[in-house]
Amino acid sequence: MFQDEARFGRISDPRKCWAPAPLCPMVKLALVREYIYAYAAVSPKDGVLD
Repeated sequence: MFQDEARFGRISDPRKCWAPAPLCPMVKLALVREYIYAYAAVSPKDGVLD
């Protein structure tokens, strides 16, 4: 079996932050990181993919 893995994702770049009325955000920019991981294994003998 041969195994491989990959990570696919995005980093957003929002310009404004939401906060309740009496509060003020402490940061000027908030980055959102979202990733998904993919794993696969394949048998070279019979081509079975897992």
